[in-house]
Amino acid sequence: MRRLYCCADQLFCVKYSSSCVRPVELHFTALVVHGLSNFGDQRSIDAVVTLGPALGVAVQRQLEQTGSTAKVVTYAFNNDLIPLLQNGKVAFTIDQQPYLQGYLSIDSLWLYHKNKSVIGAQQSVPTGPVVIDQSNIGNILDAVKAGLR
Repeated sequence: MRRLYCCADQLFCVKYSSSCVRPVELHFTALVVHGLSNFGDQRSIDAVVTLGPALGVAVQRQLEQTGSTAKVVTYAFNNDLIPLLQNGKVAFTIDQQPYLQGYLSIDSLWLYHKNKSVIGAQQSVPTGPVVIDQSNIGNILDAVKAGLR
């Protein structure tokens, strides 16, 4: 069994055998081509999950060049990812909503400390993450382009 693990700036191709687990670390410039070539017949790859939009875009482009039908999914946004989401070439991305997960949590603590205010009237305040795909990218496009999401 072989699996492909992608991080924001590196790719680990791990080959499993009965005796060892051997990760191969590659540099970003050649990692996609080299990493995917470690899998031989790429038609056996159903999906690739990357941690970061730059790597997701690079993997999608390489898979497209090889004729693969594998689905690519990733986390977060960049300008290159938006059209790939719009045309369905990247299946989806996870919008981690950093404003809600970061700023809102700190602001909630500050408000409570300052005057005992509680955001959400003591109810849970969902902060994501949210799956963004071809069907809903248009709803948040302006916020993404403004760097808010």
